[in-house]
Amino acid sequence: MPIPGTPAPFDLKLHDWLSKIEAAKPCHCQQDAHDLIMSLWAQTHLEGGAPEVLVQALLNRKLCIEDGWQGLDSDVAFTDIDANVSVRVHLHMDGSVVIQSIEEDAPQILGVLPAAPQDQLVSVRVG
Repeated sequence: MPIPGTPAPFDLKLHDWLSKIEAAKPCHCQQDAHDLIMSLWAQTHLEGGAPEVLVQALLNRKLCIEDGWQGLDSDVAFTDIDANVSVRVHLHMDGSVVIQSIEEDAPQILGVLPAAPQDQLVSVRVG
């Protein structure tokens, strides 16, 4: 827990955020996954002592190029969560989330939230 008035270190925020993501209810689509991870990232910052203006800025981010998202025309959109940190978020069209360290010497998966089960198509025989 950070000292009151002092923002939590990034590593602590990342750990808390990953724990929240892995405990979250799976998403059905990319937009829902975006909304979930951003609300949890903002919540983590708020709990870590970040200024309200930063928390609001995080909550106002959209799944768009202007807010740093790439690959929006593919099955997997991605962004780096901070320009100074080598952590990338991948949002799949089915709602699954993958958080990855992109360190050159040791890339690794840090956290995963699988997609919600997709509704099964039911074949109905008529006649």
